[in-house]
Amino acid sequence: VKLVAGDIKDSFDAECGDGIVDIDDFIRVLRGFSNNSGKLLQQSVDINEDGVVNVIDLAYIKRNFNSKND
Repeated sequence: VKLVAGDIKDSFDAECGDGIVDIDDFIRVLRGFSNNSGKLLQQSVDINEDGVVNVIDLAYIKRNFNSKND
């Protein structure tokens, strides 16, 4: 199985991690920008795993939007 960057899998939201990069994943990354979001949430949406949730993570969503895992 080839995973597509941006399909967020975590225990916070059953709708994400469904095998396709979609609006649910985009919203999860946007929530990660919030100062109120917990560390586990931020780690789960840090797509490139650089320690911060920022526009680079959103760029992965944009690039792979509507892509499906093989």
